[in-house]
Amino acid sequence: MEMGEFKKYVFRKYSDRFPALFVYEKRRLQKILPTALIEHFGSSAVPNLGGKGIVDVIISVPKRSVNAALKKLIDHGYERHCVGGGKEREFLVRVVKYHDQQRLVHVHLTNNGSRVWRMALAVREYLRRDKMMAMEYARVKQRAAREAKGDGKKYRQLKRGFLVQLKRKALR
Repeated sequence: MEMGEFKKYVFRKYSDRFPALFVYEKRRLQKILPTALIEHFGSSAVPNLGGKGIVDVIISVPKRSVNAALKKLIDHGYERHCVGGGKEREFLVRVVKYHDQQRLVHVHLTNNGSRVWRMALAVREYLRRDKMMAMEYARVKQRAAREAKGDGKKYRQLKRGFLVQLKRKALR
């Protein structure tokens, strides 16, 4: 299955397999980047949240090592994407076969201590602690998926206001 075959902007229930898939992918990443910090974040890192069914991994390396780490990831089959990156983050994708299923893994590569790193972990921890906020976020994601009808730009736009509030609360 190619990446283009995945329906990304549909809402899927949380799967108990997400943490194990993260561990599986983390082991692979640790062989490629043995000194990197590697964390699971996003909807698949929050029990019962649900979302697009994609495992998001964030990797932090020293700023001077980002380009070398990016090259190593590409050399090991991760595909770099322009959309989803930014000044502090490189965005890569890989299709993983896990328990006879094809899954997308998104890898976000950043430098140690970056705002992207801090925000990703703060939001994850906030949603793990505040079950009501996680439930509200699930509703926002379901509605956005339904209304966007597969349009990624519209999906992100429909979630934007809620995410701004969520990030503000997570950083308090």
